Amino acid sequence: MADACGSSSLFARIAYSNAATGEFAAFSSANPAFPLADGGTSLSWNQAHVNAIGLNGRTAQSTELTRPGLELVDGDIPLLLTPVMLDTFLPHITGRALSAGVTYPAEAEPGKFHILLHRDSSLYTYIDLYIVRAEISGTAGEPLRASFSIVGKTREKAHNAGSNWPVGLETSKSVPYMFSDLNMTVDGDAFPLRSFRLVYDSGLAPVYFDDVVMCGVKRQGMTNTTLQLVLPHTATSYADVLHGATPPSALNIVLTATHPTAGMSFIMRAQGWQAPPKDPNVPGGEILLDLTGTCRTVDSGASGGAEIIFTNDSTPT
Repeated sequence: MADACGSSSLFARIAYSNAATGEFAAFSSANPAFPLADGGTSLSWNQAHVNAIGLNGRTAQSTELTRPGLELVDGDIPLLLTPVMLDTFLPHITGRALSAGVTYPAEAEPGKFHILLHRDSSLYTYIDLYIVRAEISGTAGEPLRASFSIVGKTREKAHNAGSNWPVGLETSKSVPYMFSDLNMTVDGDAFPLRSFRLVYDSGLAPVYFDDVVMCGVKRQGMTNTTLQLVLPHTATSYADVLHGATPPSALNIVLTATHPTAGMSFIMRAQGWQAPPKDPNVPGGEILLDLTGTCRTVDSGASGGAEIIFTNDSTPT
């Protein structure tokens, strides 16, 4: 715990709120809270200083000509992939509410949310946050993970942690998915998988007008969704994956994670995956096929032909 010698990251955790107004007082035991994965988070508030000095006959900058610049909250939040976490954050990735467990990218900007971050000695409330880039990944023997790149408006003045963490607000004990829960099919045929990385870049960026805090976010370009697959190099993977589809054709990649709790699962479907062919390296050990493709839309496809479709079944049977 925090003392005169400083703070420890061991006590860090986050809580989530999607209330209309972001403030510390809005958090209670009813809000979901999550442990941080991979050693913590880089989420932070910052405000640059703008020094307006020109040539003034001196070699040093003047304090009197310095003003506060734009505020920005940014950084990454790493979390373990669990049914509860996915229910909470998937709509903030896609901009579309879950319907029967299904969501996929919408053209509208996603809704904002707020995060209460426990930094041992202090509690920081970050306000009006948006996910601008989401990464879901896994490798053999490890839990499945997500990392969300965040931008946001501001944060409240920090509160002393002490006994101020909302009473009864406990971090989620939802069991995480492991890589061993996962299987992959390519056009319906099963393939073994060593690792994968799915990245959804929304193209969202903060927008400023006549204030030092951002007005919100707007798309500055098209979305970009990529999926990296690492699998054994075999005659079959060479023919069906490396050379499986020549544009305008595409492969239908389905990654299904089956939870140890009966009835629960998480599915990622890229129905229009196009990967430029790239011959594998020949290292000192095993040869692996490492391909990164772009997930694109498909006319007359499922869910309006969406580039990526998430299905989160979080209800046990």
